[in-house]
Amino acid sequence: MHNLRALDLADNFLVGELPHCLPTELKPSTGGSFIHSTSLNIHILLLSKNQLSGEFPMLLQSCQSITILDLAWNKYSGKLPEWIGEKLPSIVILRIRSNKFSGHIPGGFTKLDHLRYLDIANNSFSGTIPQSLPCLKGMINEPENLETVFLFGVALENGFGAFDVFGLFHYSISFVLQGQQLEYSKGLVYLVGLDFSSNKLSGHIPKEIGSLVELVNLNLSWNQLAGNIPDQIGELHQLTSLDLSYNQFSGEIPSSLSNLTFLSYLNLSYNNLSGRIPRGHQLDTLNADDPSLMYIGNPGLCGYPLAKNCPENGTSQGQTVKSHHDGSFCAGLSVGFVIGVWMVLASLLFKKSWRFSYFHHFDRQYDRLNVFLTVTSAIYLQKATRFKDGRS
Repeated sequence: MHNLRALDLADNFLVGELPHCLPTELKPSTGGSFIHSTSLNIHILLLSKNQLSGEFPMLLQSCQSITILDLAWNKYSGKLPEWIGEKLPSIVILRIRSNKFSGHIPGGFTKLDHLRYLDIANNSFSGTIPQSLPCLKGMINEPENLETVFLFGVALENGFGAFDVFGLFHYSISFVLQGQQLEYSKGLVYLVGLDFSSNKLSGHIPKEIGSLVELVNLNLSWNQLAGNIPDQIGELHQLTSLDLSYNQFSGEIPSSLSNLTFLSYLNLSYNNLSGRIPRGHQLDTLNADDPSLMYIGNPGLCGYPLAKNCPENGTSQGQTVKSHHDGSFCAGLSVGFVIGVWMVLASLLFKKSWRFSYFHHFDRQYDRLNVFLTVTSAIYLQKATRFKDGRS
């Protein structure tokens, strides 16, 4: 089937493995000799919701034109091969969620220049998020020529998805977005996301993730990630869904999250976050029914929308700022006092006339005080004597 471009076998009861390789075929070359042809020009392969097993299909090495690959909800296992980045250069959507894959996330993903959606959720991946992963070009820039990126030069009029290949083929793909599983059939090329949820990933979120400015969905929930939430997430201005729940993140929630004006879903629950919850812009409109659910399970958090109030001086950051200001004031006051005293002493030491005037003035004030005390005590004693005589 050399003209096969799209194959949809999803939602069936297929078992076993795909063939490890294509059967070789002899074709005459221009010189009259014969060559082996073992490649398929297929662009869409949907195999989700079956019972397929084995390792990542070796057959896909011969399918270098694939743009959409969906292997979700099967029984695949083992590690992902490094050749993905070299053998699948045109892939735009890769979905392998709900399998039994393990091992580290291969760094070869960064060679997938057109990758727009990567869903590896609900597997057993371990290790850290590759530092180079946030360099995926397809998630940094909008494709210059969407028709070239998506499929085989056919003019697509329905927005990439539910499109009509020669009037025969329609399809849709389900994604977990905003905490729900949603079916998408249009605009798939504009749905940019990373879903690494429900794995065993550890370490921290790379700061370079702020370069993926086209991201719409970022889901890292149900892992073992730790450290601070990087401020650079606030640079993902297209983000509509952010889920970092059920991890071990600590520190304060970055105020840069208020810059995410398109954000409609946020979940930071069940971490070790602390400090005052930032407010402003989109953060004040999320989850109108019970906004506290976004932050539940973080005993150190305080402020709206939680019932726990923050101290008067605010978060630990506020305490630090106040302490810094108090320390600066005391230091400035001490320095000013010392300088002032030395200026007075220096003037008295080097200016003889000032010194005489100062001590003369001091003597006069002393004499006045002495006279005042003497007169006052005398009057008091006189009154006391009269009072005593009157009583007698």
